[in-house]
Amino acid sequence: MPAERTGPTAMSRGPQGPQGPKGPQGPHVPPAERTGPGPLPGAARPPLPHQGPQAHQHTGQGPLPLHHTGPGPLPQRPGRSPRPLRPPGGKPQSQPKRKRSALKGCLTALVIVVVLGIVLLVVLVVSWLRPSSEGANAAQDGKLKFTVTDAGCVKAVQGAQSRTCEVDLKVENVGQEARVLDPQQQKLIDEKEQPYPGVRLLDADGKQVTPIRVEPETTFTGSLVFEIPANAEPEGLEVHDSGWSVGIRIELP
Repeated sequence: MPAERTGPTAMSRGPQGPQGPKGPQGPHVPPAERTGPGPLPGAARPPLPHQGPQAHQHTGQGPLPLHHTGPGPLPQRPGRSPRPLRPPGGKPQSQPKRKRSALKGCLTALVIVVVLGIVLLVVLVVSWLRPSSEGANAAQDGKLKFTVTDAGCVKAVQGAQSRTCEVDLKVENVGQEARVLDPQQQKLIDEKEQPYPGVRLLDADGKQVTPIRVEPETTFTGSLVFEIPANAEPEGLEVHDSGWSVGIRIELP
């Protein structure tokens, strides 16, 4: 029961009441004894249309409504999955960036494979061109394997400017293609490292056979003939698989 209120109210405004200035004035009724419809003075106002009773009171066993005040992340609503957090200082990585990174890695791997293939090819070519020594009197240049069996020079005639030297050898073709043995591509080296090209090629019977074709997996046996100065002393033989090969030196016996 509300307490008694003193002073003017909405229903007791004096001469100008609800009936107007000329209407009849009824007897004065105190607020505490008033009955009938209408809000009592001082009573609580009804809630606004957009506010229900649950905005002020909560009954039952359901979850309490969430309230957010102050800084910090917003509370998650039931039934929604949390959003992925962005990395500090930037945006989440997008799909095109991942694709570009994968493509860059594939290109790098491809470049490495190509470089390794080129290096391997160069090594194979160099090993094929580089002659290999087979001992003191044997060596291989390209696909031809040379073996010196004997060597000697005739004594120079008094007053002669040159003399003749012969080098007996065997030439084996270890490749899969025929090779041509040309005496002019072979060099006799003297003590001053001066080369002298061959002038003739003789077979095992002493017959001139210049040049000669050596078939795969076959061996030629004969002699190389050189003309050197009368006062020169031969010390080595430089043999070649072809005119553009590197060549290798064999010490004469």
